[in-house]
Amino acid sequence: MESAIRVNAINQSTRKVRAFTLIELLVVVAILAILVGILLPALSRARSSAWQVASSNLQRQLVTGLFGYAAENDQWLPGVNTSSRFLEDGAIDSELEAMNSISSKPVQFGDWMTAALAGTNLPTNREERFYFLFSQFRDPAMQLEAELFTGGAGIGEMQNFLDDRGIPLMPMPSFLMPMIWQLSGESAGGRYLTQDNRGGWSDLKNQLVLPKSYLPRLDRVGNNALKVAIADGTRYMDQEGDQSVDTRYTHGSWGSFTDRWPLFPNSTAWGRWGEGNGVPGGANQDSYVGPNIKQAYRHNGVMDAAFWDGHVATLQPLESRDPKLWAPSKSRFVGAQVDPDTLDFALQLFDTSSSPEKWLLP
Repeated sequence: MESAIRVNAINQSTRKVRAFTLIELLVVVAILAILVGILLPALSRARSSAWQVASSNLQRQLVTGLFGYAAENDQWLPGVNTSSRFLEDGAIDSELEAMNSISSKPVQFGDWMTAALAGTNLPTNREERFYFLFSQFRDPAMQLEAELFTGGAGIGEMQNFLDDRGIPLMPMPSFLMPMIWQLSGESAGGRYLTQDNRGGWSDLKNQLVLPKSYLPRLDRVGNNALKVAIADGTRYMDQEGDQSVDTRYTHGSWGSFTDRWPLFPNSTAWGRWGEGNGVPGGANQDSYVGPNIKQAYRHNGVMDAAFWDGHVATLQPLESRDPKLWAPSKSRFVGAQVDPDTLDFALQLFDTSSSPEKWLLP
């Protein structure tokens, strides 16, 4: 008996371990490849969904801050006619010095973000604050960085700030406010900036005209639940995809915090075609999509937008072409220099057999 056990043990110890065959190895590799192919898209979708949630939360925080500013300033909205007007009038040295010592001062003409975030530990230095706004309040889906726009007061100081800290590029902005909300109607009075009295904004009148008595106040918006306060977008990007960030004190028209509205085809932030006359290379205007619009609809082809009642929603590209979302109630929609989808909305909103003088937005 002991001899049999000993022989069996010897046989087991000398038995060769069977290795994988090539076919079995290939089967395992194929199964792993299939699993990766199944899991990666799901992981990508989960990441995109997480980014969109983060973007919505940032927009909600910012628009809540705008409400806080309005509540403390008799319903006025921050921007070119209020918090940063001193930059348009020609800032004096003491005011520029204040921008580098007071954290609630705007970093640029048209800057609404600083006012929305006042009291939240913003840096006191203007250049550091500018960088903070675009880096800390950055949509995770906004991965773009760019060199500074060249020329103009404030650029040199910003470049020195980046160089001193070894920062090669400036984050591009994630969220924009339509400049429409910051302007005033033509009868508001000479002290206010309107579509008419500053050349860079005059092309807005080809698309819409604000109510004559409109002032940039929260109580003048109209149907707040229907009106977009801020939305996904970035500046500046042209037809060819060339990028830069405008960090001047003042700017020609829109700066880094605002743009017209998504209905203007040649907008460098939301436009279907991008800056310039027409579209590049003779492309069909109805179908061409420039590089800038991909950033406006960067969440799986949709845009996040925060409304003046505080809610945040996603807008499909076609849905975002609805003119009533982007201007105060009773604004007059003119219908020129807008994209074809916007004209389709006009057919639904207005009696287009009547004069455009009667095309008032709800």
